[in-house]
Amino acid sequence: RQDWQLTETQTSTITFSVFAGALLGSLTLGPLGDSVGRRPVFTLAASIISVFGLLTALANSYASLLLMRFLVGFGVGGLTVPFDTLSEFLPASHRGVNLLVIEYFWTAGSLLVPVFAFIS
Repeated sequence: RQDWQLTETQTSTITFSVFAGALLGSLTLGPLGDSVGRRPVFTLAASIISVFGLLTALANSYASLLLMRFLVGFGVGGLTVPFDTLSEFLPASHRGVNLLVIEYFWTAGSLLVPVFAFIS
């Protein structure tokens, strides 16, 4: 933030762009996974995250940074696809508990990100 001399609003907008991308990504890549297959969509989502995550490091303007983070978020939206695949392979008797545990860990990880960011 200090290197780019960003305001609080600009910093918040970067975070918002990731979540906006995730919203559009899940609305796009989820149905695409149902129509073309989950494996290709998961591969696409992982590729989008990797490529645009690396391109984030090369962003030379605030606008390009926002675009790269939005596209990373778009890929993150596609990470719901493997969750569907996992639910199909779990036995029905354990499906609810296992999927709930995964959601708890996802939430715990999301809550720990700002904690670790504050510490570092």
